[in-house]
Amino acid sequence: MKTAAGSTLGIFQLTTSGPNLSVAGTYGVNQTILVGGPTVPALSYNNLVLTGLPGHSLTANVATTGFLTIQGQLTLAGHTANVGGNFQTATGGVLTMTNAADQLTVLGNVTFDGGSETGQLTAGLLEVGGDFSQLATTSTTSFVASGTHLT
Repeated sequence: MKTAAGSTLGIFQLTTSGPNLSVAGTYGVNQTILVGGPTVPALSYNNLVLTGLPGHSLTANVATTGFLTIQGQLTLAGHTANVGGNFQTATGGVLTMTNAADQLTVLGNVTFDGGSETGQLTAGLLEVGGDFSQLATTSTTSFVASGTHLT
């Protein structure tokens, strides 16, 4: 999906892969579902769901005004993700923060209920504005921080 400068994309839900999303105008999608990676376009999202393999990697900072849900894998890769609502990993989803510059700032609640985070949260900063929960629906190691990672 590509838009021209000055255009407005305003729909309720858009499902696509990251490389196929190029927005030069206003991005007004309520819920974006990015399937299969490999990158997350640098946009300001309302609600964002990342799903499928091989996973997603940030190539620039991203922000949501609503929620961010990871059902695949998200690697911050030295970038910042700002979440205005809630954050969760679910159904095997994994967050990877292995770079000292990785930062995830969540104004709402954070729930880790995805795949194993063993060895995935070794650096960077996770800031939580609301409640923090670790559940074990998929993995008993759905949150394991180590190394220089700070939460």
